[in-house]
Amino acid sequence: RHFEDWRIRWGVFEKLGSVYEVVSMPAEPPVYVEVVGAELDWASGLIRATSVCCRVPEPVRVARLVARGLTRML
Repeated sequence: RHFEDWRIRWGVFEKLGSVYEVVSMPAEPPVYVEVVGAELDWASGLIRATSVCCRVPEPVRVARLVARGLTRML
């Protein structure tokens, strides 16, 4: 509620589908996902299979690194 338009911003979250907790690695906090166009079991398996070095799936981790690098260049 730090923004004047917080109701509009909150409305975006209310339109989301169901959000699920997926444990990608033992002893790590869960990853929260919304599954669209696939089954939850399939998506959970994919998240676990691509979480190699940390709880965040590798494609998401690499995309974040690239985005941070590009942002610093600007």
